[in-house]
Formats: sequence, C-alpha cells, structure tokens
Amino acid sequence: MRISDLMLTNNYTENINNVKSKINRLSEQISTGNKINRPSDSPTGISKLLELNKQFSQNNIYSESVSYGKDFMEETVGVLENINDEVTNVLSKLTEVNDPTKSTTLNAYANEIDSALNSILSLANTEYNGKYLFGGTDFSDKPFGYNAGNTGIIVKTSGTSGKQVINISYQHEEQINLPGSDVFGNVDPSIGNDVFNVLISIRNKLQSGNLPDQSDIDKLKNIQSNFLDQITKAGVIINNLDNTSEMLSNQNVKLQELISNVNDVDVAKAIMEMQNQDYVLQISYKMSAMILPKSLIDFL
Repeated sequence: MRISDLMLTNNYTENINNVKSKINRLSEQISTGNKINRPSDSPTGISKLLELNKQFSQNNIYSESVSYGKDFMEETVGVLENINDEVTNVLSKLTEVNDPTKSTTLNAYANEIDSALNSILSLANTEYNGKYLFGGTDFSDKPFGYNAGNTGIIVKTSGTSGKQVINISYQHEEQINLPGSDVFGNVDPSIGNDVFNVLISIRNKLQSGNLPDQSDIDKLKNIQSNFLDQITKAGVIINNLDNTSEMLSNQNVKLQELISNVNDVDVAKAIMEMQNQDYVLQISYKMSAMILPKSLIDFL
C-alpha cells in the first residue's frame, strides 16, 4: 500500500497532539495534585471518587452529631452530680437537725433547705446550646417552676418525657438526653414524692418548728438513688458515643486512604513522565524535519 504525504502528515499531527495532550494532562495533575480533574479523565474513577467522598462527608456529619451528643450528655452528668451533692448535703443537715441541741435553730436549717431547693430548681432548668437538659423535646419554656399559688413545684412545659436522638450511622440512632420525667419522676405538689416537693415539705415543717420524719429521709434517699442510676445511664450513653466516634474516625482514615489511592498524584513520578513526554515531543519535531517534505512542515 502506498503511503501518501497526506497520511504521513495526519499521522504526525495525531502523534504530536497526543503527546501534547499527555503533557498538558500531567502538568494539570502536578499543579492540582489530583489525577482526576474532570469526569472525562476517568469515568470509572470519578464515579468511585464521588461515592467515597459522599461516604466521607456523611461520616463527618455523623461525627459532628456524636460530638454534640457527647457534650450534651457530659453537661447533663455534671448537673446531675451537682444536684446529687445538694441532696447529700440536705441528708447531712437532716441528721444534724435531729440532735436535740439544734432544736432552737430549726429556722436556720429551713433556710438551708430552701437554698438547696432553689439551687436544685435552677440546675433542673439548665440550658445547653439553647436546649433545656431535662425538658425532653420541649424547649419553649423552663421545664420546672412554682405553681401559681407558690405552694409547690410543677412541670411548666407540655411535658419532659421526650427523647432526643441523633443519627450515628445510616440505620442507627442514639439517645442523647435524660428526660426530666426519668430524672425527677412525677413532679406534682399533690403527690409530693419528687425532690422539689419533698424539700418544700421538709422546709415547711422546719419553719413550723417540727422535725422531718423518717419517711422524708427515706424519700430523699430513694430520690438520690434514682439520681445515681441516671448518672450511670448517662455514662453508658457517653461510652457508646465515644466508641461510635472512634469507629467513625477509623472509617474516615480508611476512606481517606481509598480517596488518595484513586485521586492523589505521585508528583515526582508525574514530573519524570512529563519530562519524558517533552523529550519525545522534541525528538518528534526533529525527526519530522528530516523525513517530511519541507512544504508539509511549513503547512503544519
């Protein structure tokens, strides 16, 4: 088959353009650090890269939720421990007040009980990031406060039993709060078994010159036992969140490695390859000047 000058010219032009395209692609990869800068660079690679980046981004969202949930629960534990300390102090005062030599200072003890009551009430209404720790899912108002007659503490919101949950993976959720109904029980002056109204009853007895009875002390001990149970429950949630955070972190490390394998450029290797391609380009120019007719070179 006869090879015409036009065939030589077309073949030469195609080869030169291929080499130039490789040099341009390598130059872009070196400057960006990425093997894939547009879908056409690698259709299969871009598909895999998009999926990996999607997983990585979703894991970051889960990690942020877990971090928030852990902070929320740690704040909850801190508040519960302070409430428990107040109850422990009240129990200590009730032991003292039964000493006959203290009978003339009952009003002073009543004032201390009232101070503890106000402190616990304030702690029970603690906010974190705009949300009440023990308000369930109702954030419109403080969970607890005095009733209209100022005779006892009531639940002020629509309820404190709601559970806040976060997504920690595609199919799993984790609770990140302790509902006020679990922590403080049924808050109702007419029943009087919750920490607020038990303390009010004890305070009122002391102000009237009467000593609290054993049932008052037993109620406080049961209340304190529940607080300790809730602190333990919160600790379990925090541990679960810690484990989830570590798992997500490990997953992201693996995802980053996979993304790097798909898209990261070996710069030193790319530079060497670009130099080789440039050398090929220069040789091609020299060879074409020797082989192709001058008229064709001028045409090109």
